[in-house]
Amino acid sequence: MSARLATALALTGALLACAAPRDRFYVIAPLGAAPPPAVAMHPTAIALRVRVPPALDRAPLVVHTTAAQVQVLEHERWLGLPSEQIEAALARDLEARRPGLWVNAAGASPPAMQLAIDVTRMSVTADETVQLDAHWRISDGGAVTGSAPIIGDVALVEPVSSSGGRSGPDARYGAVATAFSRAVATLADRVAAALPR
Repeated sequence: MSARLATALALTGALLACAAPRDRFYVIAPLGAAPPPAVAMHPTAIALRVRVPPALDRAPLVVHTTAAQVQVLEHERWLGLPSEQIEAALARDLEARRPGLWVNAAGASPPAMQLAIDVTRMSVTADETVQLDAHWRISDGGAVTGSAPIIGDVALVEPVSSSGGRSGPDARYGAVATAFSRAVATLADRVAAALPR
């Protein structure tokens, strides 16, 4: 290979590398206050499972451009699957709201309660809102027999707030992640209120 061809290939590669879009990553963060330092001597263990429909449980963000059309944003990505993101944030938010609650604790066998969350809608709309719809079921986990499960559902809509003067996709989709964090925090409020004392 000639030196001139090698140089041309190297330059082409460098230009392509510069032109390739960068992936940006977002998280759904817990928004609950830190739990108080005093921890209950006998915490209540709860096993949490979150399910998201497979079409939505994917790393790229999905935006509904119309009622019948979505856009998959390959370079705007969740740090993990949405089901994992929601489960982690919801666990911390629940613990912050109910001192003495121990969510997804390793070695808690059997858990006193089981909490199943089924997300039925998780969308970003073109009008700058996020929507999170979910059903939940709280059961006693086998610790108490004969207890009827507690069932509930939510349909949450959160506006995508302004980015505080910043612009660009990272600011816009960062605001989307924050809106989903608020929706998960509201879900935690509803579930915590329904949990048996």
